[in-house]
Amino acid sequence: MEECEQGTVLWLRKETSDAATQTHQRICIDSDSKLLTVYWMNALGNIDSKTFRSASSLQQWFALDHCARDRR
Repeated sequence: MEECEQGTVLWLRKETSDAATQTHQRICIDSDSKLLTVYWMNALGNIDSKTFRSASSLQQWFALDHCARDRR
């Protein structure tokens, strides 16, 4: 976990790496702009990200992702 000097950005890193990509997923929380961005590496080796303006939109995204995995 890291913070910038002004204390407005907080970085969180998943402790264990993803088995397929060997990378650690990360989340950036910016309290000034009230944004949360999730970063991950996709199967092609590219970094993807998605930014959320509310906790409910993040929860919905996780729920949709979980439902998609259950259908596979």
